[in-house]
Amino acid sequence: MIKYLLTFQLALFLYLAPGFAIAKMHDLPQVTILATSSFSEPITELARIYSKEKNIIVTASFDGTAEQARKIEQGEQADIFISSHPLWMSALKQKGLVDVYSLTNLVRNKLALISSANSKLNSSAITDKSFSYMLNYFNKRSIMVMGDFEESALGLYTKQTIQNTDASEGRNLWKELRNRIIPSPNSKNALYLIAHGETAGIVYYSDAYKNKEVNIISVVDDTKHDPIIYQGAVVAGENMSQARDFLIFLQSAQAKEVYKKYGLAVD
Repeated sequence: MIKYLLTFQLALFLYLAPGFAIAKMHDLPQVTILATSSFSEPITELARIYSKEKNIIVTASFDGTAEQARKIEQGEQADIFISSHPLWMSALKQKGLVDVYSLTNLVRNKLALISSANSKLNSSAITDKSFSYMLNYFNKRSIMVMGDFEESALGLYTKQTIQNTDASEGRNLWKELRNRIIPSPNSKNALYLIAHGETAGIVYYSDAYKNKEVNIISVVDDTKHDPIIYQGAVVAGENMSQARDFLIFLQSAQAKEVYKKYGLAVD
C-alpha cells in the first residue's frame, strides 16, 4: 500500500473579541464543528458571517468524514458533525452520538476526473472527453490519485462509479486501477497531490471548481454512484441548543447562496 503523502487538516477560529483568551473571559457562547474537508470553504465563510451576527465563537476543523466520525466516537469535543457519506453518519446515529431529529441534508456534490494544470499528460487533442475514455487514457499513462477505496467517503463513491461504469460498458478498469493508485484520505488531499504531482485523479467537483491548479476533464454522471449528499447533525452533549441554531442557519437562503458560489448544488 502506498503511504499517504499528505494529511489535510485545518482548524478555524472565529470570534469577535481581540483574542481567544479575551473571548473566553467574556464567556461568549461557542459552537464546535467537525466537518468533511471538502466543505471547508463554505463553512469557513458561513461561520465568519454567523459569528459576527450572533456574537459567538465558531470553531471548525476539517478532515475526512471517516476520521471526523472516529474523533466523535473517541470523545473529541464537537457540537455539529457534517459528513459527505451516510455510512459514518449512520454509525454515529446507531451509537446514540448524534441527535437523529436534527439530521439535515445540506448540499449535493458530484465527482470529477481532473488533471494537474501543469501535467505533461497532454489530452487537449482528444475529442472524446467522456469519463470512461479519459479514465482509461490517464490510467495507461500515469499513477492516478483517488480516495482510499476502504477508508474514505470519496473512495467509496469512486469505487462504486468505476465498477458501475465497467458493468455498463463491459470493461474491467476496476481490476487495473484498484492496486495501482495513490490512495488519499480525503478530497482536499487528493486535489493537492494531483495539482502538485502533475498527475490525474478523481475528486469532488466542488474542490476542483474554479481551481486554477487543475483542469476538470470530465464530470461524472451522478447515476453511476449513490447521491453525494452532505448531511449535518447535532452531536449529543451539553451544547445542543447553540448547535441547533447554527445548523438552522446552514439551511438558510443566505447559506444556499454561499454553497452555490463554491460549486455545490442545493434543492
